[in-house]
Amino acid sequence: MTRTTGRRIAWATIALGILFVLFCYSGIVMVGSFSVSNPEGIENYQLAAKIYWGLIAFGLLTIVGAGIYLVRSGAANADRPAT
Repeated sequence: MTRTTGRRIAWATIALGILFVLFCYSGIVMVGSFSVSNPEGIENYQLAAKIYWGLIAFGLLTIVGAGIYLVRSGAANADRPAT
């Protein structure tokens, strides 16, 4: 895999990660509205919210990992002499 391809994949991962995190936040809002309308099932809604928070953490770690890859590949390109 070339550096250009790797950087494109990293940028796509960041974009998809941001969309994924926003989707999970909307899931938390949905679960919150369900828990208000149906307080009898609060334990189930709390479990669903914890799962969404875990998915958000995974998405943020993925975004940070792709960002680190971009920074490191940019630094590697800066060390290379121009041809």
